[in-house]
Amino acid sequence: MTKIYTFILLFFSAVVLMFLLSSAVAYAAPPILVDGQTGKYLGTLSNNPYDQDSTSNPYGQYGSEYSQDSINNPYGQYGSEYSNDSPNNPYATNPPAIIDSDGYYDYLKFRTNLPAIIDSDGYYDYLKFRINQAP
Repeated sequence: MTKIYTFILLFFSAVVLMFLLSSAVAYAAPPILVDGQTGKYLGTLSNNPYDQDSTSNPYGQYGSEYSQDSINNPYGQYGSEYSNDSPNNPYATNPPAIIDSDGYYDYLKFRTNLPAIIDSDGYYDYLKFRINQAP
């Protein structure tokens, strides 16, 4: 009887452990945007319009078209088509850096003359991919 009890206990423990590990691996935080020169935080590249840090939140600090910290503000430092810090300027030399949970980074550019940069189609494809990968 004790062998059966021990087997059931070990089996149940293994199942619980596998569930916990798979849950931790399945969820990855969305990548963040930062000013490449100053390191200023510019929000998360999330498709969640309710996340206060999301660039997709039209009422949040990083998604509002009126916020100075938003890439969606056409008159702001990070959203203007004339700013050197904006992904909307095809000639910008300091567009926001994208940093994911593994520390990998690239630069966000919506209209670009530079190769190997994420463009607007890539940005939205990335967000769609993240939606499909969400737990």
